[in-house]
Amino acid sequence: GRSEEVEAIQRDMAQRGIEPNESTEKTVTRAAELHGKMRTAELVRLLEAGETAKAWELFDGLLGRGHANEHHLTVMLKTGLSMDEQRALVQRAEEADVATGVSTYTLLLSSARVQGRMEEAAALQRVMARRGIEPNDYTAKVMARSSEVLAKQRTSELGRLLKAGETSRAWELFDSLLERGRAGEYHLTTMLKACRSSEEQWMLVQRAKEAGVATALPTYNLLLGQLRYEGRSEEVEAIQRDMAQRGIEPNESTA
Repeated sequence: GRSEEVEAIQRDMAQRGIEPNESTEKTVTRAAELHGKMRTAELVRLLEAGETAKAWELFDGLLGRGHANEHHLTVMLKTGLSMDEQRALVQRAEEADVATGVSTYTLLLSSARVQGRMEEAAALQRVMARRGIEPNDYTAKVMARSSEVLAKQRTSELGRLLKAGETSRAWELFDSLLERGRAGEYHLTTMLKACRSSEEQWMLVQRAKEAGVATALPTYNLLLGQLRYEGRSEEVEAIQRDMAQRGIEPNESTA
C-alpha cells in the first residue's frame, strides 16, 4: 500500500529509460480488490510462518496508509489477543476508517463468550442492532455454543496460553472465569499444573472451592502427585482421608 513509493519507482524507471513491459502494466493496474486479497494472503502467510512481528508491521503500515480493510483486521484479531486488546484494535481500525461489520463483531462475540464475559457479549449484540449489522450463520453458531462447548474452548485456550509461555495471560483468563462463576474443574486442573509447589496448588484449590468450583478426583490426583514428589507423606495421608470422607474413589492415577 505504499503508493508514493510506487510513483517514485516509476519516475526512476522513466529517468533511466527503462520501458515497462506487460508484467509491469499488470502490477501497476491491479484492482484495489485484488491488492486487498493479496495483502490478506500475505498477513496469513506471515502468521503461519511465525513471523508475527512482520505481520503487525504490514498491518500497521496498511492502516496508516488507509489501505487496511475488515479482512485484514479479522486476520489480526485471531492472533491470540485478549478481549481488551481486540476491542482496542477494532477501535483503532475504526478510527482509521476501516468499515467493520458482521465478521468483526462475530469474532468479538466469540471471544467474549469464551472468556465468560456474557454481559459484554450482550452489549456487542446491542451495538450490532443499533448499527444495523445483521448476524450471519457463523454468528448464529457462536451464539448457539453450549456451556459444555464453551468450557472445552476455555480449557483449550488456557492450555494454549501456557504452552506458548504466556502464563500471566492464562492466569488472567482463569481469574476472570473464576470471578464470573464460569470456571470448572478442568480449568482448575489445567492451572494446577502451572503451580510451582504444593502450597500454591492448595491455595488455588481453596480459592476455587470458595468460588463454587466442584472439585473431584482429577484435582486430588494432582495434589497427591505434587505432595509425593515433594516427599510430604503426612499431607498425602491427610488428602487421602479427605477423599475417603468425601466418598471419592481412587483410580489407577491415584495409586
